[in-house]
Amino acid sequence: MKNFLIAFTIFLLWSALGIWFYSCKLKGLCFEEQAEAVQATEAKEEVVTKAVPPKIIQNNIKGVIIRENSGEIEFLPALDSVKQSFFDFLNRNQEQELVLTGLYTKQETDSTALARAGKLKQELVSYGLNTDRVLVSSKLSDLIYNEGVFEGGITYSYREIPEERSSRVEKGIANKILYSGFASNDFRPDNSLLGYTIELKNYLEKYPAKKVTIIGHTDNVGESEDNEWIGQQRANSVMRYLVSQGVSGDKITAISRGENEPIDDNRTQEGRRKNRRIEIKIN
Repeated sequence: MKNFLIAFTIFLLWSALGIWFYSCKLKGLCFEEQAEAVQATEAKEEVVTKAVPPKIIQNNIKGVIIRENSGEIEFLPALDSVKQSFFDFLNRNQEQELVLTGLYTKQETDSTALARAGKLKQELVSYGLNTDRVLVSSKLSDLIYNEGVFEGGITYSYREIPEERSSRVEKGIANKILYSGFASNDFRPDNSLLGYTIELKNYLEKYPAKKVTIIGHTDNVGESEDNEWIGQQRANSVMRYLVSQGVSGDKITAISRGENEPIDDNRTQEGRRKNRRIEIKIN
């Protein structure tokens, strides 16, 4: 009986060895299973690699949405705080200017990116930033659209105003047109006047001998004498505001041209709006 069990055990081992030899060596089935396991691992690693987020874009402006191959942009409420931060920075740093850089992919053109940056510049100028201190540029990028949409796509940077541009900025300060709520007869200071006042004070510190002339203008609605008076009141209001902000009253003269010097067609609503203005000239 003992000899039988030994012989039976040897038989089972020999059979198992034979089955393994037949399956793995002759048929190669064991290697197919290993190959499938390796392929499964490689496939899993590929998925993980694709899930890695794209490179973070430095100084990407939030509150802006761009669309692939389109120069149009959409503004979100988050842009409000961004506009205020730009406004505050430029007011605190009179020697600096803001550069907006529109990004574009290899499937787009730089003109598309410039159009986007230009639209954002218009929004910032409407908010009160000096147009001469906001520049636009473009840059090729590896940004990735999500179903044709990307939040941001325009970056910002500050730089010191170069010497060759400084004269242009100063010329704009010395010849300024303001529309600070002049759609009515009331005077309401806005960001444009606030920012300009800071620039004016800085300019007069640099050129203390200069004098300021404030000229009030109106449209042609109403009597000419009334418009002359309205223009003078607007000029006086701006003068009082500048003095309240620290500009010496001895340097300022306020006059009116009434309806006599239009810069646009008074027959249109937009033309009349442009004619209701304040001009500030420094000599």
